[in-house]
Amino acid sequence: MTTSKFQFRFSSILTSIVFALTILFFGDATAQIKTFQGPKVTDISPQTRDRLNANLKPCPDLMAESIQFEIVGVKSTHVLRVRVTGIVKNIGSKEFRSNARQQSVNLYIGSRWMATKSNITSIAPGESVSVSYTMDFHLSNEFPETAKVSISYDPDILNDGNPMNDDCTTANNTATRSMADVHDIPYLRPSPPSKTTTIRKSK
Repeated sequence: MTTSKFQFRFSSILTSIVFALTILFFGDATAQIKTFQGPKVTDISPQTRDRLNANLKPCPDLMAESIQFEIVGVKSTHVLRVRVTGIVKNIGSKEFRSNARQQSVNLYIGSRWMATKSNITSIAPGESVSVSYTMDFHLSNEFPETAKVSISYDPDILNDGNPMNDDCTTANNTATRSMADVHDIPYLRPSPPSKTTTIRKSK
């Protein structure tokens, strides 16, 4: 065997050994690149997905954000005066601008419509609007109703030629909360009426 042939075979064997050791210790880099994937859309919450979509699209996104309960009075030991407030927030990247009464924010207790706000013309990104209703809440009620806030639009609002009142995401236009949560709000309970006794002096 000549020296050149021996050097060639030795070089080939050495290259094969180096390649095998690379695969053993570092793995297949190409396979790793193909295997790696970013987070799937299904791995995040619907609220986070709504916010991502709103940030990607240059448009407003009105979201029914929350319902708040506030005890504003105590009528008796079993009846409270409660203010129910529904809050809608623009989580989009653009201002919501529209004509009054093309949209409304509605508040329901159970299936009963209780209040609305329809004079909405502008909501900047990050700003909120609210609608409220004050009602009696009976502590003895074993089956409290559900409060709901929702956003409604005119059927033709997408065809009015104004892109600034086109909601990015309509799936977040309703929020609910059980009135049972009122029981968790601390308040000053009225003291029971004191009993007075009249002692008459004998003559």
